[in-house]
Amino acid sequence: MTSTPKLQSKGICVDYVQARLGRSIRALSKIDLSVQENQFVSIVGPSGCGKTTFLNVVAGVIAPSEGELTLDGHRVEGPGRDRAVVFQQASLLPWRTVLNNVLYGLECQGGDVTQALARAHELLEIVGLSGFEDHYPNELSGGMQQRVNLARALLIDPDLLLMDEPFASLDAQTREIMQSELLSIWHRTSKTVLFITHQIDESVFLSDQVIVFGSRPGRVKASISIPFERPRQLSLKRTPEFLNYIDQIWELIESDVRSAARGGKAETT
Repeated sequence: MTSTPKLQSKGICVDYVQARLGRSIRALSKIDLSVQENQFVSIVGPSGCGKTTFLNVVAGVIAPSEGELTLDGHRVEGPGRDRAVVFQQASLLPWRTVLNNVLYGLECQGGDVTQALARAHELLEIVGLSGFEDHYPNELSGGMQQRVNLARALLIDPDLLLMDEPFASLDAQTREIMQSELLSIWHRTSKTVLFITHQIDESVFLSDQVIVFGSRPGRVKASISIPFERPRQLSLKRTPEFLNYIDQIWELIESDVRSAARGGKAETT
């Protein structure tokens, strides 16, 4: 018997009104997908296909024009403490130490910072930054700053962790290491993750399931289960089996990527 999904999207559509032109543009069209408890699910697709728009719907900062989104069976109608977002940029406060940056999100929510200190130190150990509690952001590498960003999100103990291309600004070598580190952190924290990326190899390496979006208006073209056993090592990326999944996903989105590069038009309503 199939368990109730942690996150379920039924017929989600998002329309943007262009008042100047007197028209509406459809960004997402009838998104149906589900994410199970403790799954790591990635969304890939061409630029402009609505990946981040959908993430913002899940975060509760964009209201859908149509459809229903539920988390643990409850309708999502706005932001909540049950979700946390890790953005592409770490956006750490430069005048705060690493520890105080980790505590900042909880402070904003009115949480008890004193009681959270032990957990904050534990999370810094989990993300590999034990001993850096008193450092400032300008004393950290880009990868280390994103680890602080992740620890900050985890401290509020969300039911669903939303990650919007968190490694996009990192160099290629650091990005590879951070992918491996993220899997280790995910294993230790047992969070349900929805991850947005442009990198097909990243999605396959990290995920239990890869959801492929088509170009504007964004829609689900395919949902592909990734069967590789965990824990996964970076050497997996060099195997023929791994490369087969890369080819399969690329074939699904290649025409959309080429169309987007030529400035393919969005659907109007």
